[in-house]
Amino acid sequence: EATKCLRTHTTDLAEMRAMMTRLEKEGKLDMLFVMMNTFLRRGGIQDHELEKVPVIHIAGTKGKGSTSAFTESILRHHGYRTGLFTSPHMYQIRERICINGRPISKQKFCHYFWDVFRKFEDSVFESSLEEGGQMPGFFDLLTVMAMRVFISENVDVIILEVGKGGYTDRTNFVRNPVVCGITSLALEHTESLGSTIEKIAWHKAGIIKTGRPVVTLPQDPRALQVILDIAKQKAAPVYIAMPLPQSILDEYCFTLGIRGPVQVQNAGLAIQLFRAWETWKGVTKPELVNGITKISCVEDIPRLHCGSLEVNVIKGLSSCLLHGRTEIIRRDNVTYYLDFAHTQESMEHCTAWFEKSANAEAATLSGKKIARVLQFYCLSVKDPQKLLPILKSVNFDGATFCWCKASDEEPLGQHSDQRYAKVAADVENALVGKMKSVWESLPNTSQDLYKHGEPVNGQEHFKRYYPHTNGPTPARLKLGSQERLNSSNENETDHISTNGYDSHPNDTNLLANGDGVHIADMDSGTAEQNPAEFNIISLASEHGIYFPNFDTATQSATDHKHSLTNGKISHNHVTDSHGSPTFDCALQALVWATQGKDHSVASFMKAPQELLPVAPLPMREADHIQVLVTGSSKLVGVVLSVLLPDMND
Repeated sequence: EATKCLRTHTTDLAEMRAMMTRLEKEGKLDMLFVMMNTFLRRGGIQDHELEKVPVIHIAGTKGKGSTSAFTESILRHHGYRTGLFTSPHMYQIRERICINGRPISKQKFCHYFWDVFRKFEDSVFESSLEEGGQMPGFFDLLTVMAMRVFISENVDVIILEVGKGGYTDRTNFVRNPVVCGITSLALEHTESLGSTIEKIAWHKAGIIKTGRPVVTLPQDPRALQVILDIAKQKAAPVYIAMPLPQSILDEYCFTLGIRGPVQVQNAGLAIQLFRAWETWKGVTKPELVNGITKISCVEDIPRLHCGSLEVNVIKGLSSCLLHGRTEIIRRDNVTYYLDFAHTQESMEHCTAWFEKSANAEAATLSGKKIARVLQFYCLSVKDPQKLLPILKSVNFDGATFCWCKASDEEPLGQHSDQRYAKVAADVENALVGKMKSVWESLPNTSQDLYKHGEPVNGQEHFKRYYPHTNGPTPARLKLGSQERLNSSNENETDHISTNGYDSHPNDTNLLANGDGVHIADMDSGTAEQNPAEFNIISLASEHGIYFPNFDTATQSATDHKHSLTNGKISHNHVTDSHGSPTFDCALQALVWATQGKDHSVASFMKAPQELLPVAPLPMREADHIQVLVTGSSKLVGVVLSVLLPDMND
């Protein structure tokens, strides 16, 4: 109820955006500070309470979530009681508000939410939205609630991640932060933050406060110049944190808890933010003084190197967990790789991380056939034509595109807060349909090439799928008027008839009307019991047709042919072709992607009511499947709700 109320009884996002646009045109963006301060007071938070709790404020385009997580973990491992406010959430809204590295409990979330919400309801007054008299927006209320939680729970330090931008962000009420961090900058949210790197930097640097240090990363010189200019205006000392070098990782024999090549930058920044905290606390003496007035250009900005690391810093970095960011979940016969990359640059990093990690895992699975499958979704504001080509280089054996919904079935549908998000079927169908269309319009996927007996990327794909050989030798078999492939390693048959019917899996006149099939393994003993039945059944399965009512022990091949020609297999959840089907929920997509190998996932689905299309041969015959889930935090979140339903408990 609290989650539903939060989504339905706050000021609409469109109205908030319209206000922002109007204030920007009128040159009155400063009114946002008036609004947020009013919201804080209406939520029961007084100025002296805010001043009492130290804040580390972190902005940036990329890596601010990872940097916040690293910083929190380091502080926690030094014995400090931490409060972490981040966005967005992966699975449940309470993930945004963490104490000592864990989301607050459902009970505490409800307690603090209703306390703050009722205060807002009781204090509405006639005013414009920017004056703060109306109900706050979704993010505004959560920000106020987070402050209420952290103050009441007596945290030692708050790590506050900016939602979007910086200057106009609702977290920018902080007047005297311990230190500000600015992660890597790039063009994003250009519709609201500006279309140049300088404008983006201006917004991010808006969190800098008078006299308080700011630490950033090596940046585009244009962005650094903007940060430097604003820092000088506010007499704020500015530093550049250098990445954590590999030599340090090797020397201390540890790896970062959050994987990926860019994380050494975020870890380097987190180390310096922690050291600024210890300087503020008086634990260490300041190594640098405020010489900002003497810095004339970006080349003069002091560089901060990691140097030697304390044991608790190493523990904090190595044990840090950020769900959904380069996360690996291993199950028997299936490994999930999750990363909510949603920009071109982050997708390039994601692809490199996946290939490196998947190849390393494959090296430990000696002699096993391995298939790789993509599960993808991106928001409507993102362009799949810019993201999917980056992923194409992986040579996936299959790809699936699904709605960002876990499942309508119990218990999955009741765990995730996504169930209260409005989902328009026609919009979601159009979105995933576009992604599927883009994917299939790109140069042939590995499953298409394999289907036609052509080598993929030299012999890379065949070596992965046929670990004991140099790849299959294609042998063509005649199927009615359709040629099909078979490996020379299999039992070859000169001619298999389907009584004149064509059975091309992509033909709109497919005997099962192209509607897909239930995912099921054929009885391995069928061939010995009845060769005639085996030929038809296995052939139909290979070409996307399954007979859910056929029992080899009681029905004949003639009965089977009758169900094939007169029956219709239909469902409303799946659109299938070319080994890249779409689904209306993550559960179905996962069961298809894993071919039912993950029983903890497959057990949620009420088979045989759900009908899934037959997958490409490499997926069906694989001993181990590697699934990459990427494209948006929304998709990764709902997949996590399927894989780890008790993740936050």
